[in-house]
Amino acid sequence: MFLWHNIYMSKILAIDIGTASVSATVAEKNNEGKFFVSDFWRLPYESSNVQNASRILFKNLKQIFKEASKFHLGTTKVVVGFAYPLCLEKTMNGEFQRENQNFSVTEQELENTVQILKNKNNIEDSRAISHDILETKINGYEVKNPLGHNGEVLDIKVNFLEISSILKNHLEELKDKFFPSSEFKCFSDSSILKKAILRFFNPKKEFAVLDIGGEVSVFENFVFPFGIRHIEKKIGSVLNRFSFGHLDYPYERNTNKILKSHADYFSGFLKEHKYNTIFLTGGGANFPVFFDALNGDSIVVKKLEARDFEKFFLKINPLSGGEDAVLAALISLN
Repeated sequence: MFLWHNIYMSKILAIDIGTASVSATVAEKNNEGKFFVSDFWRLPYESSNVQNASRILFKNLKQIFKEASKFHLGTTKVVVGFAYPLCLEKTMNGEFQRENQNFSVTEQELENTVQILKNKNNIEDSRAISHDILETKINGYEVKNPLGHNGEVLDIKVNFLEISSILKNHLEELKDKFFPSSEFKCFSDSSILKKAILRFFNPKKEFAVLDIGGEVSVFENFVFPFGIRHIEKKIGSVLNRFSFGHLDYPYERNTNKILKSHADYFSGFLKEHKYNTIFLTGGGANFPVFFDALNGDSIVVKKLEARDFEKFFLKINPLSGGEDAVLAALISLN
């Protein structure tokens, strides 16, 4: 037992809540900073069936937490990613006149300013579950960290991650019940992928992440009917046959037309923005028609998959499929 704890320093439960399934894994970090995936779940639910979606989703989440707590004692972190439209990100700015400009900004003062913005931001049936401080200024001058600085005016820019009140309460109750002493962090899928690309892939130019594995795709502040689940409803089981390479030519031709029409729609939008690289991820990211439509003279399209994070794991291809890039990013950044 002593040897085991010497080898594995911490455990992380990572959960990705998508629009068609909940994926989760337990990863154990060794003293060299690499992870071993010791368990994995993918539990489906039908999000289009509004009456049953929440019930099945909550049941799936409870199963994951229950099994993880039973078989993986010592979990120190629980990290959760949310796909759109299960989450919403809002950025808010605030300018605060400080009570005493001669005293340095404290952590408590910073937390209070975030809380004031958070209270303004909350709307009915939606609650902020986490936040990122994007920018701070003292007397109009940007500072990387305002703690320790003094001044008359504190400006702060915060990005809030919001989910439904019911889902927020359910997740927090599960965490408190099964992992009461563990750290708890939440992210949108798009934000965790961007953080991972910035830290691990060192992009030289402007980039964006396009996750096409859900109902829709979120690109910056724009939402497109460009998700595999949305397209899947148009062509039914044909897409499944196509993804496994068993589609007859007439069906393949019709399917390609549908896929290309969606890719062309998005490609037209891209021409109006100055991105050099698009990272394409999620189920269906390997469809050549998407690359053909999105690739251009000024834009390079790259796949982002779990295997791109291999250097952080002890096993090659520890997670299956491009849709698990979110899990890989959640683990690697924590």
